[in-house]
Amino acid sequence: MKLHSDFRSDKMGKKNCIWLGLLASVVIITGVYFFFLKHAGIIKHREGPNEKTRFNITVSPNGDGDFRTISEAIQAAPSRSSAPFFIRVFSGVYNEIVAVPQDKVNLVLVGDGAEVTRVTASRSEPQYPTSDTATFAIFGDGFMAQGITFENTASSDSNPAVALLCSANYTIFYQCRFLGYHDTLYAKQGLQFYRECDIYGTVDFIFGFASAVFQNCNLYARMSSYQKVTYTAQGRSSPGMQSGFTLQGCKVTVSPEVGQARFSITGFLGRPWFAYSTVMIMESFLDSTVDPVGWEEWPDSPVSHVTYLEYRNWGPGADTSHRVRWPGYKVVGDESGAVAYTASRMIRGDEWIPQTGVPYNSGFLS
Repeated sequence: MKLHSDFRSDKMGKKNCIWLGLLASVVIITGVYFFFLKHAGIIKHREGPNEKTRFNITVSPNGDGDFRTISEAIQAAPSRSSAPFFIRVFSGVYNEIVAVPQDKVNLVLVGDGAEVTRVTASRSEPQYPTSDTATFAIFGDGFMAQGITFENTASSDSNPAVALLCSANYTIFYQCRFLGYHDTLYAKQGLQFYRECDIYGTVDFIFGFASAVFQNCNLYARMSSYQKVTYTAQGRSSPGMQSGFTLQGCKVTVSPEVGQARFSITGFLGRPWFAYSTVMIMESFLDSTVDPVGWEEWPDSPVSHVTYLEYRNWGPGADTSHRVRWPGYKVVGDESGAVAYTASRMIRGDEWIPQTGVPYNSGFLS
């Protein structure tokens, strides 16, 4: 009996070793697989704030929340909070000028959707300086907005009229909408990330000095008497300045409201607000609205130091055979020339985006 028992124990031990070996192999292979996905930029993290989010305070223009205005809610938020402070913004139209001060950090505003939650005002130059025309201005780091429209209703023929100004680090806009005409979105400074947003405008409607990545966004040209659209006006002013825009997985096209008048609009991907203006457009759809030359000069501004790049775009406006012949313009041929403009590198996204729960691609889309 003892011999039989020892034989059985030995046999069972061998089986256990085999199963443990198989289990270890699965764990190792799975770990390697997800390591690869992460570093290839394929993993998409869980979506941001949702129905399970516990909100600290609520806002409703109808009086159904803790406050009637967004400004009051921001004022009530703690200063220099080390943790996210969640503000639920119920559907409605908020007619107000809003500013997030520097000490109000880590604020998270969640609307009921950009179609039904809107912050709106109407200011433009010359009545106000450009920065003061902003309907919504952010100066506090770590700000995030989801499912909200930011609008400046100044007419299509106005001077600069900013819908949103962002002058802060580690800011995220997810499934938001920016409505304006001239200078709609002022990405003034800091590291910024825009995901699945709709941005409408006419002249220089995404502009500023920030390092910003726009991922899976729609850029919509609107109609005005100019009949000429510049989608970006990036403001990098020196070679040592950390500054530039990346459009990745975006759709560069015309607003649906334009209809058949779309054929009278000529669009340019950008023009250099300052001498070292830097824009990368990659893995994006470019509509026929984009002029064959692609980019436009700024009056009396040199183009010898700009960095304007295109990589793996498609659509009728993506033909680069007639693009500008500037020294700093280049069609990038492989990943090595484009990797510096991905979210992980351009805005160090891997360091701060994952914990927000907002989906993003750290590297290339494909």
